[in-house]
Amino acid sequence: MTRSDTSRSSRIVLRTPDAGPRRPDGVSTGQHAAWHPVPWHQRALVALIAVGLLAGLFVAGVRTWDAAPSCVPVRIVAAPDIAPLVAEVAARLDRAAGCAFSVVPRSSTDEAQALVGGPDGPEPPHVWMPESTLQLAKARAQGATAVPPSGVSVVATPVVMALAADAVGKLGPGRPTCDAVLRADDVAVGAPDPTQDPIGLAALLEAQADLGSAPDGDATLVAFLRRMQSRLADPGDSLFNRLPGATAAGPPVTAFPTTEQRMLRHNVERPGSTLTAAYPSEAPTWMDYPFAVLATANPAERDAAARLLVALQEPDGQAALTAGGFRTADGQVPADRLVDARIVRRLPAPAPLVESPTSDAALQRWAAATRSGRIEVLIDVSGSMNAVVPKLRKTRLAVTLDAAARGLNLFEPTTTLGLWTFANRLDGERDYRQVMPVTPVPQLLSGPGLEALRSIRAVPGAHTGLYDSVLGLYEEARRNWEPGKLNVVVVLTDGDDDDPAGIGREELVRRLAADADPARPVPVIGLAIGPDVDPGPLAEIARATGGRSFVVTDPARIGNVFFAALGALSKA
Repeated sequence: MTRSDTSRSSRIVLRTPDAGPRRPDGVSTGQHAAWHPVPWHQRALVALIAVGLLAGLFVAGVRTWDAAPSCVPVRIVAAPDIAPLVAEVAARLDRAAGCAFSVVPRSSTDEAQALVGGPDGPEPPHVWMPESTLQLAKARAQGATAVPPSGVSVVATPVVMALAADAVGKLGPGRPTCDAVLRADDVAVGAPDPTQDPIGLAALLEAQADLGSAPDGDATLVAFLRRMQSRLADPGDSLFNRLPGATAAGPPVTAFPTTEQRMLRHNVERPGSTLTAAYPSEAPTWMDYPFAVLATANPAERDAAARLLVALQEPDGQAALTAGGFRTADGQVPADRLVDARIVRRLPAPAPLVESPTSDAALQRWAAATRSGRIEVLIDVSGSMNAVVPKLRKTRLAVTLDAAARGLNLFEPTTTLGLWTFANRLDGERDYRQVMPVTPVPQLLSGPGLEALRSIRAVPGAHTGLYDSVLGLYEEARRNWEPGKLNVVVVLTDGDDDDPAGIGREELVRRLAADADPARPVPVIGLAIGPDVDPGPLAEIARATGGRSFVVTDPARIGNVFFAALGALSKA
């Protein structure tokens, strides 16, 4: 919509012709052309015509105003940084055009989860304004189909490394750079979780670019990521409260990634602890704040949203947004705004952060370095798992469950784990069933998760529907693949498949190999348990997915082997 579109705009735009007399061919003679007096009767006629034209324009203007569609109520959910500024512009439009906008500040992570929630969740907004276009794509990938893949950026702000005075002093003279910060062992760098926050992902991409390219880059990068992991924060803004002199809980930090806008706001609000921005040596990553109209908005709501978008893009709207510390959508700092001396004024043009092979690879590197996983565990509960292990006087299943419970402590708190059992026909016609949904490990260790694990019982006389169960859970893990995590299926069984109604091993291996995606790997880790177990089937299954298998001939040693398997899985 253009500003002069009279079907939508509340303004009447009058365009006047060029001033100055014109020659008969229509070309202006300029302001210095000769002037000739006009007879009085011609002047009177011109006056009458002018009055008639003005009256007609007035009537036309009133009719155009009356014909403009009414402004229906519209709900906007916006990232907390920009929500108050959008609300200010929306309030002006409310007063000028009789609109009814409501702007709700909300964490983009929380809103994405709400939008995925389905028909029983809260009513979705008409417009969503997260920090980054990447968050639109992630919400869509998780099932929020009403969210468009992109929106219209109304402002932008680069991701910087905010440095306390202590960190600036340690980095030496001159303007500090991100590369210098990442390589400084004596600078305490914190960050938001890169798997959840686009600012954390921007920091991860910068670390991979700056550190990973050196001759000793791999070791240097892993060491830095593990230091950064010890100072993760959720939400990312809580890092401001862990600067020197602050009293908030958590490891103190002297540097962390944030947006330039947030840093500027901090410097205004806390002049006693101002921060300095370090920028990447190459182009920075930008937060682009897309204005995204959801597919569930009806035509009238979309029209009202379009009015607000125009208001945000007009000079008055841009002035309100940039006064809050943002740059324009093309990365410019307004000339009439006082600039903090701790930032760089001129930067390369913004490019939105999007999903890419580079970001996927960075998140996989993060998962490997920090031992963070999304694990689906599949436990055999067929009749043979009731066999007793003489040394321990426990069943094979009981020994397996004990080892699994202790193995939870191998993972970092960011790991999530789901629990399934299998035999045959456990869930209608399906050989496997879910015992516990994917849950963060700390909740499993402190809540009813351990009780659910230890309450599992074998099914006397049940067959081992291994192949159908592995295929089903592998497809489940692929559907719910999570970037930034080691996505793995762990299978614990004491035997080969003996379900006469299931698929064969050859067909299973063929389908696993065909479905494998190197960019989104889901390896199967197998533990074959028992003195007479055939390790071949599980080894073949694991190889088809890029995983590994382990043999536990003595079930009394399952703990050691289980820990070795999880250790190989979870260590960089």
